[in-house]
Amino acid sequence: MPWASPCLLVPKPDGTVQLCTDYRKVNAITKPNDFPLPRTDDLIDAGAGATFVTRLDLLRGYYQVPLTPWAKEISGFVKNGLFTNKVMPFGLCNAASMFQRIMNILVQPLEGVEAYLDDLVVFSDDWKSHVERLEEL
Repeated sequence: MPWASPCLLVPKPDGTVQLCTDYRKVNAITKPNDFPLPRTDDLIDAGAGATFVTRLDLLRGYYQVPLTPWAKEISGFVKNGLFTNKVMPFGLCNAASMFQRIMNILVQPLEGVEAYLDDLVVFSDDWKSHVERLEEL
């Protein structure tokens, strides 16, 4: 396998450590995906005046995105052996824009739903339509 990035232990604010793959060399030669993240003020404006607002956080949303065979190869990492990811890891330079593109495709047909990466906001003027939008989502 031609790709193998090192792993690091990174301290978290709560004092624990997190295993992270250092993809800086892969990212340095990766062509950027120019898909933009939404502007947060546009998202806030979209729900302005709504009576009901629900925010949902898709816990570990990246892990729901399978990698192509080529992306699996690039995601190779060394940690007591050589391994690859089966799903999208954090740290790849295009991961956020790719995830946002997927989320936009998923919520585009839904009225009153906006996505910012793994956060979804559902907003409505009345309770009945709010529940319907949540069920549809």
